[in-house]
Order: sequence, then structure tokens, then C-alpha cells
Amino acid sequence: MADCSDKDPRNCEIYIVEGDSAKGACVLARNADFQAIMPIRGKILNCLKADYNKIFASPIITDLMKVLGCGVEVQGKKAKELSSFDIDNLRWNKVVICTDADVDGFQIRTLILTMLYRLCPTLIRDGYVYIAESPLFEINTKEKTYFAYTEQEKQRILAQIGDKKHTIQRSKGLGENDPEMMWMTTMNPETRTMLRVTVEDAIAADEIMSLLMGEKVDVGIGNFGGIRIDMPQGDIILDDMLAMFPFQNQLVYVEHKGKEIRKILEQMAAGRFEVLGGVRVVAEDGKLVSAEIGGEPIDDEKVYGLATISFLLTGGDGLTLADNALSVTVFENEDIIDAVLAHVNAETAAGRPIEYKMDGRVTVKGDRRRK
Repeated sequence: MADCSDKDPRNCEIYIVEGDSAKGACVLARNADFQAIMPIRGKILNCLKADYNKIFASPIITDLMKVLGCGVEVQGKKAKELSSFDIDNLRWNKVVICTDADVDGFQIRTLILTMLYRLCPTLIRDGYVYIAESPLFEINTKEKTYFAYTEQEKQRILAQIGDKKHTIQRSKGLGENDPEMMWMTTMNPETRTMLRVTVEDAIAADEIMSLLMGEKVDVGIGNFGGIRIDMPQGDIILDDMLAMFPFQNQLVYVEHKGKEIRKILEQMAAGRFEVLGGVRVVAEDGKLVSAEIGGEPIDDEKVYGLATISFLLTGGDGLTLADNALSVTVFENEDIIDAVLAHVNAETAAGRPIEYKMDGRVTVKGDRRRK
């Protein structure tokens, strides 16, 4: 940790950042009087799934909790190296999560939030935890530099600029930002954008982690109409992915009984099949012949988890996946492109290529015309 000189907790902030590269940029940009920098080296453990023995065996987590100083709200002897929770021992007035403005950064932010919510939820409940928003785009004209934190904000700025000559640079990560930009956009209390985390935010982080980890998802449904280009051969770059998924469709989690899933598949059999995951279906002459989920025939009374996109909830491509649902959860801040990029990054990190293959999940027999 790069500590600050002020020792009064009422004045001090700690920024939790991704690795030494981001730490270096933040150290150069910070006010060392009251801002400390704590790097997270490596991927933090998913505290949603792990038991306490595994959590407290992680040096990343125990080091961070020691730096916070307040201890953990865990009963018993599980946390041998950490003290019991005492808010008076917290060393900081603000605990700031500061990650890259991309899908990897979002996942790390979510993992840190999940950890804090499980180990010391009082920090969140009492308003000590913040998220530092870093800009997605830097837009430069001859007269002025603009920073956009969302795609929508970028479009508003471009409309404001009009025909003026300009350049657009997408954020490459905190580690590549110059100190002046970092200070102005992320660390200066007068100009930065920070969001105070609420208990509701932490619960949403838990829900998103559940969805991303696939714990409750049995079926996936997307739409072919939303895929705009074919996947190119060779290296996959961000521009390819953004061109393939250009729309801002939020991820959605829907709970359906098996009989409703069957009706959806029967509708597809009569018309056309969309992107499917977790299922294996056979259709003949416009009729659904068989359907399996997870290798078992659909149970009409069993509740299944369905991952989809907001476009398909109320009529997109003729589907109304929200009809007769037991529950519908829309993840407002998580688009389909984020999930796809997370998958590509995970597969690449594991050394597995992204490949096209036929796996027989949809079999169509007979003479059926697409509507």
C-alpha cells in the first residue's frame, strides 16, 4: 500500500485499484496528504461461492481487510488473523473502489463489493464505500477536452460539438492515464465523479455475480437478428465485438415453469429458432417433437432459470419472454456485450480458442418454411 501522511481517519481516503500499473498511475495523480492507494494483485476470490476457510486463506483478502483496520463481521474462529468488527478502528472516511472502465474492471468491482458485503456489510450500510467512475472516452477539440462516462454521454457531447474537428480515444485502462487526467476525472474531490454504494447496490452485485457465474441459469435465449456481423478468423479485437453486438440490450434473468419454456420452444418450432443455450430440441414439420434441458426432458412444473436480453421480453422478434414469468430481473447496468466480452476474456485467459462448431442442440426435420 502507498499510505497517506494524514493519520486522522476523518480526512483519509483509500483507493482500491487493479494491480501495480493502476497503482502507479494513481500514486502519481493523488494528493498524498489524504489519499492512500491499495493495489489488488491477481483476481480476487469470489466470496459469493467460497466458504470462510477459503476466503480467509486468501492473502489478497486478508491483506485488504488489515489495511481497512475495522475487522470482519464473522462470528467464531474462522478469521484467525483478523479482529472482530469495530467501526471505530476503520482507518478511512472513504473506501473507494477504482477499476478500469471495461468489463474486466466491472467484474473486479463486483467481486470487491461482494467481498465487503459478506465480510463487513456495516461499511456499506453506513455509507463508507464508494465507486470512482473513470471515463470511457476522451474527446478532444482544438478548444476543449471532454470526458464521457457512458456511450450515451459520448453521443451527447458529439452532438454538442457538431461539425468541429475532433478526436475520440477510448479508455485503455487506469494504468495508461496521465496523472493530470487521473487527478481531474477520478481523484480530485472538486471534479471527480463518485457514487456512494448502498446496500441495494451490494445485493445487486450478488445477483449479478450469481448470473455471471451461471449458478441459477438453465436456459439461454438470444436473437439472431441482433448479431450484425460474422465472427472473423484470427485475433478478436474489441471493435469486432462492438460491431457484432451494437445494441444496448440489458441482461435479464427470468424464472419460468417448464410448461412455459415448452410453449416458447413450440413457438420457435412453428416459426424459426433463435439463439439457444442449455437445451436440445428436435422439431419436425413445424412441431416440437422433443425438448431437453440439461440432458433431461423438460419438467412442466419445475422452475427453470432463463438468461436472455431485454429486447425479447415484450415482443422483440415476436417473443414475449416476460409473459407468465414467475420473476423478471433486469440488470440495468449489464449489457449483453459485457457478458460476451467476459466470456471471450475468460476463454482467452484459459488458453482456449473461440471456435465455431455444430453441436446438434437444434435439429429440424421435414419441410418447414421460416416465417
